Amino acid sequence: MENQNQEQNQNQNEITNQHNDQTENISKISQSTTNVLISSILRKHGVTKDKLKPISEEQKAELRNMVENLKQQLTELQKQASQTYTENSQSSSKDKSPKINRRRRRL
Repeated sequence: MENQNQEQNQNQNEITNQHNDQTENISKISQSTTNVLISSILRKHGVTKDKLKPISEEQKAELRNMVENLKQQLTELQKQASQTYTENSQSSSKDKSPKINRRRRRL
């Protein structure tokens, strides 16, 4: 019984580590995709560093607030996705053994 619990804990830790790696990869992909899209849009409209006009401190503050809000929303979304993934992986690992037992009984 203890060995079984240890195996389950080890499996859960492996799943969690894999999920963390996937989340990090998704974050990197999202960042690079965003950078490419923004660069493309700026290039399309002929925006270069030379042509930029200075912006007011008020506009800078608004942009900073917007970025912070987006970061918070993204963090919350990642937490929700992580919880859903963890719950699904836990429930699927619990569901697997009863299905196997049912199949054995039918045979």
